[in-house]
Amino acid sequence: MRSLLVVVSYHHKNTEKIAKIFAKVLGAEIKTPQQIKPEELKGYELIGFGSGIYRSKHHQILINFAGQLPKVNNKKAFIFSTCELRLLQLMEDNSMIIFLKVMQYLEKHFNLKVISLSVRLIVQVGIRTNF
Repeated sequence: MRSLLVVVSYHHKNTEKIAKIFAKVLGAEIKTPQQIKPEELKGYELIGFGSGIYRSKHHQILINFAGQLPKVNNKKAFIFSTCELRLLQLMEDNSMIIFLKVMQYLEKHFNLKVISLSVRLIVQVGIRTNF
């Protein structure tokens, strides 16, 4: 399956690190939005979009790129993100409990193995077949 990861990664390059792991497993290419045109995505069967979280949302460059994409059917896509959450914040707002429940759901329903990289790095993955 020809796969591509469209990634925006700044600051600590954590999103790029995660993308490299995905790319190794999927045999995928990694490109930034500046390196690919929306129409070129037609040549891929699986496309991942990822960035860090900035002010509670994905990087604006990735959002702008996604806004240029044509509507297609029968393509597989997923989105992932990385963000830093301090342990105290996780304990105060129950984010860790929610995160663990999401991970359990992904393991059960998508046959994914979740590997904890660190307390500070959280990866979110969602899969859509139509976008």
